[in-house]
Amino acid sequence: MIGPRRSIVGLVIATAVALGASATPLRALDVIAALLLVLVLPGVALVTAVDPSSARLEGAHRWFWCALSSIGISIAGGLFLNLAGGLTRLSWCLFLGTVAIAASAAAWVRTARITSPQPPGVAGAGRRAVSPRSAVLLACAALLVAGALGLSQVSSSRSASEHFVQLWMIPRPFDAGAFATRVQLGIRNDEGRPATFLVVVTRSGKALRTWRVHLAEGRSWTQAVPRSSRDELAGTVSLATDPTQALASVHFAALAS
Repeated sequence: MIGPRRSIVGLVIATAVALGASATPLRALDVIAALLLVLVLPGVALVTAVDPSSARLEGAHRWFWCALSSIGISIAGGLFLNLAGGLTRLSWCLFLGTVAIAASAAAWVRTARITSPQPPGVAGAGRRAVSPRSAVLLACAALLVAGALGLSQVSSSRSASEHFVQLWMIPRPFDAGAFATRVQLGIRNDEGRPATFLVVVTRSGKALRTWRVHLAEGRSWTQAVPRSSRDELAGTVSLATDPTQALASVHFAALAS
C-alpha cells in the first residue's frame, strides 16, 4: 500500500475510534474525541481529498488549511443541523464523522493514479527548515484552534446557565403564618444582566400596588406589605419591557373561615 493510502486508512480508523470514544461515559475520552472531530479530522480528510500526495500543500501550510477547514466544516454543519431542527450531540458527531469518511473515500479514489512513491526531491521538501511564512501560518492555525476552543467554552457556559427571577412572600413574623399582619414581598434578579421589573400585588383580587424596580444581576429587593388575616395576597413580577408576560407569581392564602 502506497504512502497516501496508508494515511487515508489511518484517517478512517482515527475517525471511527473518535466516534466510538464520543459515546463513552469517560469524560477525558469524550473531550479528546470531540476535539478530534471538530478541529482535526474533517479538515485533514478534506485537504487530503484535494491534495492526496502533498504536492501542493505541505508542512505548516497544510496544517493551517486542515485547521481552518475543520472549523469551517464544524460551523457549517452546526448551522445546517440547526436549520434542519436536528442539532444534537449525536447528529453533530455523525455529521462530522460522515464528512471525514466521505472525504477520505474521495481521497482514496484520487490516489488511484499514484503508483510509486514521490521523487526524493519532493519527499525531502518537507524536511527543510521552517520558513518565516510557514511559521506565521502555523501560528495562525494554532490561534484558530485556541480561539475555537475558547469560544466553545464561553458558549457552553452561557448556554448551561439558567436565567430566572425569584419572587417570594414571607409572613412577618414568620411564625405568625396566616395570622401575620404583614408579609415581606421580595424579588431577586438572576437574569444574567441588569433589568427593570414590574412587581404587582393584588389583595382579594383587587390591585393593591405596583412597584417599578431596577436591579443589577444577583441583587434583591424587598418590601413590607400590610394585610389582615382575611386578605388573600397575590404577587407577580414581569420585565418592564414586557409587562404582559409574568416571569413568576406567588400567592398568600387568607385564613380559612
